[in-house]
Amino acid sequence: MAMIDMGHPLVLDIGGAYIRSGIAREHHPRHISPSVIAKTKYPDYGSYYRQDRYIGEEALTRSTWSTDLLFPLERGMAAWGTPEQKWAYWDNHERLMHNAFYNRLKVAPDEHPILVTEPMFCLQRNRYTLT
Repeated sequence: MAMIDMGHPLVLDIGGAYIRSGIAREHHPRHISPSVIAKTKYPDYGSYYRQDRYIGEEALTRSTWSTDLLFPLERGMAAWGTPEQKWAYWDNHERLMHNAFYNRLKVAPDEHPILVTEPMFCLQRNRYTLT
């Protein structure tokens, strides 16, 4: 994988099924990952689980009877539920973005301008929380 020059804009397309991340000057995304998180029901259950949450492809491969699959996005934005659930959904949304930048693209997002796509008719409160 080629190094990403400092200052090149990053593109993050957050969808309900997949997150696509890449560089603005390239024609195709560098990484496409399912927007799913697997949370272990029993964190102390044996040595099979190294952590309590898995993201993307790893979440799908680790999904068993002892994990819950979370789909924190609906139509590209954090899913809304009760007020208590709202922040949990945004926390998972941030985990997906962190995975896209640090684990997949291997860049620090504060060193690059970022273009984040948003769904049509995006609510102002969602846009504000995302930034």
